[in-house]
Amino acid sequence: MSKDNSSAAALLPSVREARMRAGLTQERLAELAGVSRRSVIRWEAGHVVPHRSELSFLLDALSIDGDERKDWLRAYAAGKKPDEAETTGLGKRLRVLRERSGISIGEL
Repeated sequence: MSKDNSSAAALLPSVREARMRAGLTQERLAELAGVSRRSVIRWEAGHVVPHRSELSFLLDALSIDGDERKDWLRAYAAGKKPDEAETTGLGKRLRVLRERSGISIGEL
C-alpha cells in the first residue's frame, strides 16, 4: 500500500463500487487480490492506494479489463511516482498465483 497524497485516491475509480459490481465481499476481494482485508478497507476509504504491483492483482480480482482497465491504470499513473517501491506482500501474491494455477511447491 502507498500512503495517499489525496490526489491519487481521488483519481482512482471507486474500489468499493467496483467490488460491489463484481459481487464480492471485502474478504473475497482481499483473498483474490492476495492482500489483507485491511488493505481493501483502506483502499475503499481512500486512505491509501495500492502499489502498482497490487493494482494488477486488484484489477484481475475485480474482472476489470479493456478500456476500464486502461482508465484505472491511467488514473493510477497520474497520481503515482514511477520509482515507488513495489515489494510489499510479494510472497502472498506468489502463493495466490500458485494456488490459482494449481501448481504445487514441488513442481516449482
